[in-house]
Amino acid sequence: QRPLEWSLIRRLFTYATPARRKLTALSALTAIRAAQLPGLVWIVSLVITGPIATGDVRGLALGVAGYALLALTTDGLFHFRQRYALEIGETVVNGLRAEVFARVQRQPMSFFHRVKLGRIIGRVTSDVEALRVGIQDVLFVSAIQAGQMLFAAAVMAWSDWVLFLVVLGLAPVLWVLNRHFRVRLSHYSRAASDSFSRVTATLAESVNGIRVTQGFVRQETNAGLFRQLLADHSRFNLALARTSAFLTPLLELNSQFFVAILLLFGGWRVFHDAMGIGDLITFFLLANQFFAPIAIIGNQYNQALVAMAGAERVFRLIDTPPD
Repeated sequence: QRPLEWSLIRRLFTYATPARRKLTALSALTAIRAAQLPGLVWIVSLVITGPIATGDVRGLALGVAGYALLALTTDGLFHFRQRYALEIGETVVNGLRAEVFARVQRQPMSFFHRVKLGRIIGRVTSDVEALRVGIQDVLFVSAIQAGQMLFAAAVMAWSDWVLFLVVLGLAPVLWVLNRHFRVRLSHYSRAASDSFSRVTATLAESVNGIRVTQGFVRQETNAGLFRQLLADHSRFNLALARTSAFLTPLLELNSQFFVAILLLFGGWRVFHDAMGIGDLITFFLLANQFFAPIAIIGNQYNQALVAMAGAERVFRLIDTPPD
């Protein structure tokens, strides 16, 4: 019932040793990009509350130039972040597949009587592919989104700590939602991965043993068994999709609900001269940067569970000792 096992994640990154320098550079680029995204919004708010509010044309030109410079830098760093993430993911996948093949080669013949060929193929193909997606996309995208929330929260707390306390009220609600859906998502992700392994194993064995199947006239029987395996796999995937489809809109609705509360409370403070209209605009722009990653992280969470299920299965095969 532990969806994200950090021991598995640490073990995965031991395969990134050949690309250690790129991993260090990627970690730095991830932190910088997480700060740049709220920085762009902060510059926009400064331009609105500064030069535009006062009619300063020169200040407006300088603000736009600063925004353009930061935007170009952000896109340039995004190129290298994408590139390094893809290269590191490929390095890990290459090392995993090579080790799986080497371990399988050392297994005795009895191992291949116990373990179907399709299950081994499923580990090397679909499970390792899920790990590639988890490393290249899920891990670093989630890190950037979480960093963006932290930087936005820091600027919001510095800008108006009273309104920021309202934002902090979101944390218990998110914790309850995550606790409710975490176990179900974890269960369905592992079940879907395991059912797909059974499908690939049956397919590989059926094609490899087609002479025996036809010799004993078992075509219809085997087809019925395969259809049942497909139905099970479809059922688990649909249950996973339904659960995820409940979680993501709930996160989005929760964010919009808190934005409405901020609008009401912030408007009341402006009416009573507790804060300026420019400060309210700045806070709302940053609040969007804080709430936007929540739905993205919710979507990434589902893929992270699939990657964790794949990691468990791949390492279970690697750690199987020869008889």
